[in-house]
Amino acid sequence: MFEKIINRLDDKLNPILVKELRQSTNSRVLTILVIAFLSIQLFGLYIQVFMGNATSFDSRQAIFETVLTILIASCIYGIIPTVSNRFFRERNGDSIDLIYTTVLSPFAVISGKMLSAVGLIVLLYSLCTPFIFISYLFPGVDILTIVWSLWYSFWIIVAIAQFMILIATIKTTKIMRSVVLLGYFIGITFFSLSLVPALLFSRHGGLMMDIGFGRAPWYAHLIIMAFLLLIIGFLYVLSVCAVTADHANRALWPRLYAAGMWLAGLLFVIGMHIFSTKSDANEANVFWLGMSTLLFLCFMGAASGEREKYGNRVRRYIPRNKFLRLLYFPFFSGEINGIVYSITFLALTALIFSLLPSNTRNWERGVITIVGLAGYFTWYSLLALQIKRMFVRRFPNMNSFLIMLFAVIVFTLAPMLLACGIYHRIDPLESDIAPFLILSFGIMTIKEYTKLGLAIGWGACLFTLIILGPFLIRRIKEFVPLEKPTEQETDIEANE
Repeated sequence: MFEKIINRLDDKLNPILVKELRQSTNSRVLTILVIAFLSIQLFGLYIQVFMGNATSFDSRQAIFETVLTILIASCIYGIIPTVSNRFFRERNGDSIDLIYTTVLSPFAVISGKMLSAVGLIVLLYSLCTPFIFISYLFPGVDILTIVWSLWYSFWIIVAIAQFMILIATIKTTKIMRSVVLLGYFIGITFFSLSLVPALLFSRHGGLMMDIGFGRAPWYAHLIIMAFLLLIIGFLYVLSVCAVTADHANRALWPRLYAAGMWLAGLLFVIGMHIFSTKSDANEANVFWLGMSTLLFLCFMGAASGEREKYGNRVRRYIPRNKFLRLLYFPFFSGEINGIVYSITFLALTALIFSLLPSNTRNWERGVITIVGLAGYFTWYSLLALQIKRMFVRRFPNMNSFLIMLFAVIVFTLAPMLLACGIYHRIDPLESDIAPFLILSFGIMTIKEYTKLGLAIGWGACLFTLIILGPFLIRRIKEFVPLEKPTEQETDIEANE
């Protein structure tokens, strides 16, 4: 009986996870990391206990902070770079890419990489248990602070690990790999110095209780954990998308997940209207509007670099029913598909926000700014698509995303330089520079011109959309499934 259970578990194990853990245990890097981790913990504990004033309250609390700081630093400077760098090498030619040498799905590959990183993080946390217990013996910190600090630090580190796995999926050169790792070390250092102490070293376990909207503490815990898990899941599906074959429908899962996040946020807002105060519900409305707008604008920018035509592998999954085809269209890989997806959800967000019961008097400028920024960046994406259509014959390799970035820079930087030259000032007045920023999203930052910017942004967007209308309709009509093979073709394939 026991042997059957073991055999079943053995068959269910992720091969990538087994390979990663075997490589980690056989390498000297993990051994050196564990020895260095334990040595630094002992040294830090010795300094705090025997060389510091362990009788004062601040010193006793500093013991736990020292232990936790060393634990977090060992994970983000030791475990995560080791796992991500190995994946970097596998994806960039130093060894055979797993994606092309295995029948495992992209989900299995990313899950194996992620679970191996989580396993090594859990290893360091388990090794840190004796030091945490010693810090608890000193009455400078309560058990809830220890539990919540360890809990949230673990999930923050897991989120960072998933982010670095996503970065490691990008194929690049050795020089760029070194630049990315250097950027990671610099960025994570600033992150640790600013955010981590605020989240982890407070008397309340690093929680910002204002997130609870004035309700019980468990409400804040629930919101924070839901947010962290949503972020980790989103990074996970983006990693799966990055390692999926180029000719597959790689955008499906990220777009489905983003739609799920959008719906979950909407349900949260509705719950706030039912169970919370009116002011808190208004804040939740604006937060959902801002986050949804940012999310789908990012998808619109990413769609600018996707394919223009559908391969046979993608067309095999296109439904033959015309109504279902329209519903499936935004969730398939493609430049036009992504733009339609983003515009659809931006419109739904604005429509639902206008129907939600709220008093936006105190948030009027914030709401107008968010909607205006959405209009400008939607216009930039459509303008990039139109420019690409105009010059595609002369420059067939033009990238819409780079065109969009160039448009943002030109429409923002050039008017500012022109205004500085006219008024002979480095920092001209807002009223003087505003007329030059008509085509720039920067006008939304000037209070007196937010409504004008809202009208111009969406007006330009609508005008460009009308010009692109025939082209978009033609692309939607091209979204058709593969034709069924004839009997002669079927016989030929069978004979082969």
